[in-house]
Amino acid sequence: MVKISIIVCTYNRANILEDCLDSLVNQTVSGELFEVIVVNNNSTDNTFDIAEKYAKRHKNFRIFTETKQGLSVARNRGLKESKYDWLSFIDDDAMAYPNYVERIISTIGKYDFDCFGGVYYPWYRDMKRPRWLSEKFGQSMKYKEQVAILDNGSIPGSVCVFKKEPLLKINGFPEDLGMHGGKIGYGEETFVQFQLRERGYSIGFDPELCILHLVHPSKMRVNWHIKSAYASGRDSVKIFRQTKKIGCSELVYNSVKLLGKNFYKASRDFIYRNDYYIQNFVLDIASPLARYFGFYKGNRKETFSK
Repeated sequence: MVKISIIVCTYNRANILEDCLDSLVNQTVSGELFEVIVVNNNSTDNTFDIAEKYAKRHKNFRIFTETKQGLSVARNRGLKESKYDWLSFIDDDAMAYPNYVERIISTIGKYDFDCFGGVYYPWYRDMKRPRWLSEKFGQSMKYKEQVAILDNGSIPGSVCVFKKEPLLKINGFPEDLGMHGGKIGYGEETFVQFQLRERGYSIGFDPELCILHLVHPSKMRVNWHIKSAYASGRDSVKIFRQTKKIGCSELVYNSVKLLGKNFYKASRDFIYRNDYYIQNFVLDIASPLARYFGFYKGNRKETFSK
């Protein structure tokens, strides 16, 4: 019988961690079929106390503290401590569907994947979505309508399952990518998937493997989206190996070009669309610029590291 190690890496999320852990307690299969490893990533709140409470109540829960900061570091610690041959990573601000583990076991039994993922849907908890934020924000791409090989694209890191052996062969997650404390970072799971594909491992997609993922209040602010765009551009350099030398004149030229193009389009939308708000106007101008400056910064970082 297949057994799963579910790894929850957490940092200062004491206020919502219980929702995540409760969802893993209330699964449709016996706790004997999976373990839950909580990796406390140097939290300064009472995260450890909450995780410890679950570990005392449920024999399939274990907790470890990783003092070195970084989501990838914490994930690699969970990988190291795991008992079983299959690993599932779920974010600390997410809730698994009740059949989450059951679905993982079923997919492993029916398909020959080395890695597969599913879909996350937005969870606003006690908050209300602001009208300027798209209804689709916080929902991952549904690549296919049924379980299948994923030839292109990448599964989301918040709802992903890996066979342990291939992940160990590529040395786990790159520790210079991903969230780092309060600093926004992306792409460690995407980078891992590229590494697996290059080595001939198969990546699958299961549209019925689902979680709810919190849309944190910070993501309902314009400045978060601009910071996110910057981090996305910066981290894309390493993820997609897009190293390119950009001079100052090219930086200025492309920035002005982006500014002009997006200002014109955003202005038209602001004038003619009833569902277009000042926040959308600012983001449609600032986000592409932030992403480009992040890309520039990522290239400088990669250049100096060589």
